[in-house]
Amino acid sequence: MIVRFYDFVNLAYNETVTKKIPAFFQWYDARFYPQSNVIALDYPILIQIQQQQGIDAIYEYIKCIKYEQFLLYVIFDCNGISNL
Repeated sequence: MIVRFYDFVNLAYNETVTKKIPAFFQWYDARFYPQSNVIALDYPILIQIQQQQGIDAIYEYIKCIKYEQFLLYVIFDCNGISNL
């Protein structure tokens, strides 16, 4: 889902990105329930997405995770972040 994902030794981060988001796509019903949020996104992100529903919420969530990954992994040393 996210290329070169690094969880920075954060269990909620890892489970949300590697298990819950893929599970969303497994159970998402675009035809009959496109507004449905079938998972809980436990890892907090910088923007509020409570007004978003279904695939729109997941899209915004993944965008935030990608930006965070870029910031922490590319700009900062990911090994140093894990040791904090």
